[in-house]
Amino acid sequence: MFATQTFLNLPHKRQQQIINTAVEEFALKEYESASLSAIVQKLALAKGSFYRYFKNKEHLYRYLLSYVVDFRLEKEKEWLQPPAKDFFALLTERFKAEIRFDLAYPGFSSFLHNVAQEKNSDELGNIQEYLTASMMKPLIPAIEEQIKLGHIRKDIPATLMAFQVLQVQQNLYNYLAFVYKMDSRKNVRRKKKAFSLPEEDIQQAAAGFALLLKNGLLAPGKKK
Repeated sequence: MFATQTFLNLPHKRQQQIINTAVEEFALKEYESASLSAIVQKLALAKGSFYRYFKNKEHLYRYLLSYVVDFRLEKEKEWLQPPAKDFFALLTERFKAEIRFDLAYPGFSSFLHNVAQEKNSDELGNIQEYLTASMMKPLIPAIEEQIKLGHIRKDIPATLMAFQVLQVQQNLYNYLAFVYKMDSRKNVRRKKKAFSLPEEDIQQAAAGFALLLKNGLLAPGKKK
């Protein structure tokens, strides 16, 4: 929608070069201060050629956001273990998949973090709302199913629970970044992974955050 057919007709490798270069710019800077000129220069493109791919900076930004969100959801789906009967075991797996994504794709992760911090603007509107709704979309049906099965409480709307799960998921990364003193922007500049964590540390942190949610979401009468 936001990319022209000319861009979509480019070879996959060239598309990825443009996407990765543009994501890096928006991962390091807020939307207003990000520069199309810097992106074009890194790509060794004439500015006129760039406008054959995207109408303006806003269209580029919105295309990147849609691309990165879809890419992240697909990757997390790949990394999830077979569906668990226990909802909180499933949450633990989701949290682990989210951390794996952040570790493997620091540029994409930092870009999404920057989007989450953007203020409402005349140009972008409430871009945070789009990001939140996109990330909540796969959570809501899973929560509704668990409510029907009687595994989690039914007196709180599924949308509210999904929102809370998403906030906890985001805070898990912030927690690990704090504990391991990670500088995400420095890693993006160096084109390095965020940090390396033993699988058991990821498991422990993910299980801990899922447990914190469990006491609030568990249906009355269920064993803790």
